[in-house]
Amino acid sequence: LSATDCAPSETCNGAWSECATRCNTAAECPPSTPYCDPNVFFCVECFTNTHCGADVCYFGKCVDCNSTFDCPLDRPICDDHHACNPCTGMFQCGPYRSCDVATGRCEPIPPQSP
Repeated sequence: LSATDCAPSETCNGAWSECATRCNTAAECPPSTPYCDPNVFFCVECFTNTHCGADVCYFGKCVDCNSTFDCPLDRPICDDHHACNPCTGMFQCGPYRSCDVATGRCEPIPPQSP
């Protein structure tokens, strides 16, 4: 929960409640967290989306999503753990879309005939 919970060479990444290696340059970082974030001076998996391939960077970790806009159509819902999931209910898909529970996809609502 704080730097006092970590080893002397580490500090607390409060966003994830994890200890992180302190750094001034990337050369000080282990392979699992190869970047020294210049804003917080500890080693992270990423500090920009370009470090994550198809994923997005969220507080130093590569995750599926930061919002539903980051998710693919077959897993359109970004959950609290930053993972994309299928939809499971009609109110998850936003305006003019509904959840096809069988496929887990958000589909456009067809126009109504007069």
